[in-house]
Amino acid sequence: MPREISTYPISNSLKQKLFKAGYQYDSCLKAPTVTPLTLSKDACISVEEALNVIKLVKGSATTNTDNIIKSCTADVLAKEEQSACGIVTFCQKIDTMFGNGIPLGKITEFCGVPGVGKTQLCMQLCVDCTIPEVFGGVQGQAIYIDTEGSFVAERAAQICSSTINHCHNVAEQTQDPEMKSGIKDFTSEYIMKSIHYFRCNSCVELIALAQQLPKFIEENCSDNVKLIVVDSFAFHFRHDWNDMSSRTRVMNSLAQQFMKMAFVTKLAVIFVNQMTTKLSGGDSKVVPALGESWSHVATNRVLLFWKNGVRCANLFKSPNCKEATVPFSVTVDGIRDVTCSDSGNTFTRTKTLESNSENKHALLVIPVVVKTVTVGSVRVDFDREA
Repeated sequence: MPREISTYPISNSLKQKLFKAGYQYDSCLKAPTVTPLTLSKDACISVEEALNVIKLVKGSATTNTDNIIKSCTADVLAKEEQSACGIVTFCQKIDTMFGNGIPLGKITEFCGVPGVGKTQLCMQLCVDCTIPEVFGGVQGQAIYIDTEGSFVAERAAQICSSTINHCHNVAEQTQDPEMKSGIKDFTSEYIMKSIHYFRCNSCVELIALAQQLPKFIEENCSDNVKLIVVDSFAFHFRHDWNDMSSRTRVMNSLAQQFMKMAFVTKLAVIFVNQMTTKLSGGDSKVVPALGESWSHVATNRVLLFWKNGVRCANLFKSPNCKEATVPFSVTVDGIRDVTCSDSGNTFTRTKTLESNSENKHALLVIPVVVKTVTVGSVRVDFDREA
């Protein structure tokens, strides 16, 4: 007697993907032609998730697989990376710089001086990770870990409204029935409820939270978290540490926990880092904080800085993307593109949400010409080895 997939202890988001791919009964998964790779392609899930589902259905799943070291071929990893969607930033140039938005399964670090837009970018990403898949989003939830008290719910709600309006405009312009159907439940209340906020007032609280997060994600988010933001990671490690070697061990241990969550759950982790002054040979440079050993933690590192009154993002460390510097803007609507016109002080801001998948629809680009006023510039040099 075939058993429905809905009766198995699988997360709701995974069940929906299996149903959508036509796998409603366990007999479908027991067929000899169904392999982890084929199931991964059909249901748009990771190979590891597909393997666990097949094992569960066939009765060979173990109660504790966390301690088992698993292997996969480089070919499988390459196909996963090629098919993976990133989290869009609403700045097309930043998305293109990463190749496909902020990558899932990896740690990305944003560092910069105060006021350059680090927190604004993080709030934008939290909102963007809830965008429905039909619009090119990842349709997940976000966890925001605030160590500085810089998260402003009112500002997040403002970005929500702008994002919803943009998606409504896209649906109206394209007259796509799937988009019109997907936009119905995409409300400010839905987005705000999808962002889980934690306030950590000390290093001890941050360490405790990191240990509790996997269980929280499993019990409260149906394993559908696509983004974890730590704003900022550096705050509790820049003071009250007399033993630097102890500090390094604690930081690396924390980073490894977030690294594991990123890889296992296929979510993006964002670390926000501050800047500090480095003295060398009578000269001084402004560099990312936390020292040289910390520079090896993040897969991607981005420096945010001012140049001639314009915010810029410099990707200076990435294993698969070339170094690039692109301008961006922090507007009332959130993070947007900025392109300089011939006049020198006029810029074109574009509301952009680029599709992340080959099968997704390309979304509308709305140009808005605005005048900018130089509010001052801060020259930032950074040491590539720091």
